[in-house]
Amino acid sequence: MRDMEFMQFHPTVLYIAGGSRSLITEAIRGEGGRLVDKDGIRFMSAYDPRWSSPPRRREPGHRQPDGEDAAPCVYLDVTHLDATFVKQRFPGIAAACQQFGIDITKDRIPVRPGAHYMIGGVKVDLIGRTSIPRLWAAGEVTSSGTARGQSSRFQ
Repeated sequence: MRDMEFMQFHPTVLYIAGGSRSLITEAIRGEGGRLVDKDGIRFMSAYDPRWSSPPRRREPGHRQPDGEDAAPCVYLDVTHLDATFVKQRFPGIAAACQQFGIDITKDRIPVRPGAHYMIGGVKVDLIGRTSIPRLWAAGEVTSSGTARGQSSRFQ
């Protein structure tokens, strides 16, 4: 096993106090969704001009412009997009939000980062071999080291 202490965070998880924590697909930002603060201001470029969306590895810790403590959530805004397109492209998200009275074509979606999955796992080489003879592993159970540029068999 390797790197079991690391977690990947999904940047946009539906945030409803006491509600379920549904992942809001990153594809919604790819289609033009915008992360905004409570005042509707896009803020990610304040951290780095290249960021149109938050990184998966850490929460930006956004503070409101008036100096308040970090807000419990930010918002994903798709209200500027064509309503028919949004409902057809993201019916699952629309339905999940509607359960809480949020119409994603008219209302901003409250989101915050959430633990997505563990990064570590069974140590494998680039073709899935483990250090145990005839035991192979694949998928999210594995830790190949490729994200860190490692290429030798069992480092």
